Amino acid sequence: MVPEPLVGVRNHLCQVVEVPEGVAPERLGAYGSEGFGEWVRRRCGDWPASWDCRIIGSSGRVFLVAGDLERAGMVSEAHFKGSAGGSIEFEHPVLAPSAVCLPDGVTDRSEEPAWLDGGQTNSYRDQEMLDDCFRNWTCSRLGTCLLYQSERPPSAKECEVLEVRGRARGMIAGYWKRHERAVQEKDKQSLCPQRVWGDPETRVIQAMEEGVAYELRFDEGYSFGLFLDQRENRWRVRWNRIAPGFAAWTADAGGSPLVLNTFAYTCGFSVCAALAGATVFSVDLSRKYLDWGKRNFLLNHLDPDAHSFLYGDVFGWLKRFRRRGQQFDLVILDPPTFSRSKEWGPFQVVRDLGKLVDLSVSLVRPGGRILVSSNALRWEPARFVEVISSAVERAGRKIGRQCFATQPWDFGRVSASEAYLKTWWLELK
Repeated sequence: MVPEPLVGVRNHLCQVVEVPEGVAPERLGAYGSEGFGEWVRRRCGDWPASWDCRIIGSSGRVFLVAGDLERAGMVSEAHFKGSAGGSIEFEHPVLAPSAVCLPDGVTDRSEEPAWLDGGQTNSYRDQEMLDDCFRNWTCSRLGTCLLYQSERPPSAKECEVLEVRGRARGMIAGYWKRHERAVQEKDKQSLCPQRVWGDPETRVIQAMEEGVAYELRFDEGYSFGLFLDQRENRWRVRWNRIAPGFAAWTADAGGSPLVLNTFAYTCGFSVCAALAGATVFSVDLSRKYLDWGKRNFLLNHLDPDAHSFLYGDVFGWLKRFRRRGQQFDLVILDPPTFSRSKEWGPFQVVRDLGKLVDLSVSLVRPGGRILVSSNALRWEPARFVEVISSAVERAGRKIGRQCFATQPWDFGRVSASEAYLKTWWLELK
């Protein structure tokens, strides 16, 4: 079952949810960040077509109101403030359920982001831990640890400030890593995050993302085991819900859906697909990462032996599947920007994505889905879409339903030109 709304009031007339601070209520341009209204609709279910939707401000807070607003008595902001005797009951993910009076509102905000889901997520981008003293820094919460990233290491005084803030939020350690643009040229040890405060016994931790457990490590180089900006796409796979009326696979496929996860890394997408009832084929060039993925399966009480973990170059496996006539209900293509294998040589996503899609399209059964994603910073979304659509056309397939997604809003409000994460979900006929 898809989770209930995170903050809201629901009845047969309307739904009210609070818009998190700094979040765009509407989509910013053709490829900008997902608007809050779109996010709520996907998360909370389909609204009746007759329902209106508007943004209403109250006491410095912003609410999205959807429904039959005239019948609900919410025709204007002033009327909204005084509706239902001046109070609205909120189901808050952090605070206990309560009647919140408007326009006074709640003056004491929880330190947790408003979109969190009551303890089911403790890994996300957490810029609230920083202020103007740490400009151009990023901060991510990973379980009970914090990971900072910047061009320079923190000073001793900055470490003291970071520790005070972190411990005030219940964190037990803080790590720092340099923002690297040429990861391929550095050795593993120099890329590992450095502990700058707190418990030294935190090199390997367990974190949660929307009820799914993952093993994270600070001793395995630049990446710690989970790309946080793919959270919403993992959610789509976990709940088989790309968008209202658009599932990740269809119910009439017969038997267990088959999912191919290429460049699987530590198998985050694979875990979510398996939890949703799919049989998953995970392909990666690293046995170490595939073993890490198996541990993630075990953390979530999934039997790795019921799924396939395939070592080797993705291009080689795609050709094998193609020769066998194997098809899947969902194919996931989330390649790195750069990689290299002994068998197939260097891979550059901007140059080679079309070839990758060419090989993958025939593996998608008629009516199946393909997810194509890239975080290549300087690749314009329109060009990204053009490369994929051209590959689909060359294969003689047609695009049905589709959904374009970018990074989640804890990574910042972005315009079309700032959307570095580009994900296109496609139904292939």
